Amino acid sequence: MEIVLRIMPELNCIPDVFSYTILFKGLSNEKRSQEALELIHIMAEDGGSCQPNVVSYSTVVDGLLKEGEVDKAYSLFCQVLKRRISPNVVTCSSIISGMCKVHAMDKAEQVLQQMFDTRILSNVATYTSLIQ
Repeated sequence: MEIVLRIMPELNCIPDVFSYTILFKGLSNEKRSQEALELIHIMAEDGGSCQPNVVSYSTVVDGLLKEGEVDKAYSLFCQVLKRRISPNVVTCSSIISGMCKVHAMDKAEQVLQQMFDTRILSNVATYTSLIQ
C-alpha cells in the first residue's frame, strides 16, 4: 500500500478518490480490510481535497463484513452518516446483506431503521437480504 502511494506521485499521478477506492478493494480482496480501514480514516481526517465518498466507505465496509468484522463495519457506516455522506439504497442494501450473511441481524435492523430515519427508500434487495 505504501509503495503504491509513494510511487504514484513520482509518476506524476496524484492519487484521487478513485485510486484510493481501487486500493481499498484490493486490500479487501486480500483480506487486509484493517489496513483499508486505517487508510480511510487517514483520508477523512486529512481534510484535503481527496476525501472518501460513499463508494469508498461502502468498499471498506464490505471488506470488513467479509472478514466478519461486524462492529467495525457498523461503526464505519455510522461515521458515514455523521460526516453527512448520504448512502443510497444500494449501499444500505449491500451493508444489510453483508450483516445478514454473518448473522448480525441486530445491526442489519439498525441499518434498516437508519434508512427509514433518513428517508432512503428500501427496495426488494433490501427485504430479500432480511428474509433469507
